[in-house]
Amino acid sequence: NVLCLTGDSYATLPRIQQVWDMDSSLMIFEARHLRETGRVHFTGEEVKTLPRPFIGGAINPFTQPENIPIRRLKQKVAAGADFIQTQLIFDLDVFRTFMACVCDQGLDDDVFILAGVPVVTSKAAPQFIPTIPGVHCPQHILDRLAAATDPQRTGLEMAAEWISELRQIKGVSGIH
Repeated sequence: NVLCLTGDSYATLPRIQQVWDMDSSLMIFEARHLRETGRVHFTGEEVKTLPRPFIGGAINPFTQPENIPIRRLKQKVAAGADFIQTQLIFDLDVFRTFMACVCDQGLDDDVFILAGVPVVTSKAAPQFIPTIPGVHCPQHILDRLAAATDPQRTGLEMAAEWISELRQIKGVSGIH
C-alpha cells in the first residue's frame, strides 16, 4: 500500500526544506502510472518490475465550503486512488452528510473509504484537539472528554461508539 499525502507546512522550522513539486492527486496519478506502465510519468524513468501498490489518498470531509471535499475526492479517484482515508471524525452528522453525497455521486463504487476514528486517551485532549489543522470537533465531545474521570476508558468507549455508528453508514468500507 502507498498513501499519497501532502503534509502540514513546516515553514517556521528553517532546517526543513519545503517541497511543492506535486500535490497528492498528482502523486496518486504518478503511482498509478508507474503501476500500469513501469514508467514515472513525471521524469520518464523506468523500472524493470512493475510495482503493484494499492494506492491511497486522504480527504477531509469537514473542509468548507461543502463541495470542496467531494471535488477533491473526484480528482483523487480520477487520478487512480484505490482507497481514501478520512481526517479524524468527531462530528458524525457532518460525516453522514459527506458520505450521502459520496454515495449520491456513485463514488463509493469507485474507491474504498476508510473512516478516521480518533482514540483519545489524554486529559489534555480537549485543549489539544481544537489546535489540530483540519480537525472539527463539536463542543459536546470536548466537554465529555474534559469531564472524564478516566480519560483512557472514556476515549476507548467513544471510539467504540463511533465505530459502531460508522459501520452503519453506506459507503464506509473500513476504519483507520
